[in-house]
Amino acid sequence: MSEQPEPLEDIAANLLTGVMVILIGAAIPTLFVWMAASGRVDWNVGLDLDSLVAANTVVCGSIFSFFSMRSGLRIIRKGVTALRGRRSSIPTG
Repeated sequence: MSEQPEPLEDIAANLLTGVMVILIGAAIPTLFVWMAASGRVDWNVGLDLDSLVAANTVVCGSIFSFFSMRSGLRIIRKGVTALRGRRSSIPTG
């Protein structure tokens, strides 16, 4: 027997999930830029603990953001592939 195609609702949910993961990943660098532009944080990096913690937060947040957006793109690519596979598996009549 042939394998049943993934339901359209599941594919749409995966696409929406991928978009939301990308948006969450993009919000983190936007927050850093907004904080720097508004002058709420002193971005001078020195050897004191507060500036090292701030620099570490930016670096770790940027790395998390990159991996988040990358996984969101993978989810979207998987959903688009499933959508194309579903379209090709439907018999035309």
